[in-house]
Amino acid sequence: MTRSPRGATEAQLWAEDAQIVVEDVHVGGSASSVRAAGGVSWLLASDNILILESGAGDILHEPAVRVEAWEDAPPEPTGQWDDRAETQLCLGSGEVGIFGLTGGEPESTPLPVGRPGTYRVRAHRTGGRHVAGLAEADPGAGPEAIPRGVERFLVQLWPVHTAVPSG
Repeated sequence: MTRSPRGATEAQLWAEDAQIVVEDVHVGGSASSVRAAGGVSWLLASDNILILESGAGDILHEPAVRVEAWEDAPPEPTGQWDDRAETQLCLGSGEVGIFGLTGGEPESTPLPVGRPGTYRVRAHRTGGRHVAGLAEADPGAGPEAIPRGVERFLVQLWPVHTAVPSG
């Protein structure tokens, strides 16, 4: 039997300053307090906020981002992914959205991931180097040639279950 996420949301948006934000839609987070997650520089986390760094740098493009909510640790995704990282994320409301770096309204439908609390995060990315190669191959291409969906991110969230002390 194949397991499926409890819910998912997706967006394709411009990577402002090479960054995409996954954030609690009701509480919000502070980008100034993020830290590198799991020893990698492309996944940054703090309370209520994740920042995904593009592998294409500042090249104008629109990555595709999918965020999934799971009951417990999900299976590894199929397909080829260039990078993988894990971290933890505390959510004040338990509902996230995908945003551009400068905030505003979410670019995705808000996703209820569960109750407020601590979640495990597994993130994957691929395609950033391919975007960079496309830009080098045709540096004078116009806006219609902007790579869309070539770079992809997958973010999987599931609750951290803590044992209740007996006694």
